[in-house]
Amino acid sequence: MKTVLASVVVVLAGCQVGLMAVGYGKVRLPFPKPKAASFAHRSVGEAIVTITLLVGLMGPVRPDVGHVGGRPPPGRMRWRTPPSYRKQVIGSSSRL
Repeated sequence: MKTVLASVVVVLAGCQVGLMAVGYGKVRLPFPKPKAASFAHRSVGEAIVTITLLVGLMGPVRPDVGHVGGRPPPGRMRWRTPPSYRKQVIGSSSRL
């Protein structure tokens, strides 16, 4: 899911470049007009930020695998940080 959303962000970023080229008048097309392209650029940018935040929130935690019923039991989330990072930041005495 994160890979698909990240791919959508990359495609939208390409659209951003094209829309602003039209908005600045560097590329002339019969559609969209420069003012409409600038507005679309702003809207697409807001969508990119929203999707990027969603992917970022999905990143650090993922449900445990191997449980029965398709959902993890409450409170059973596994951190996806490397052990060396946990030792440096959290401390070796912490129980993760």
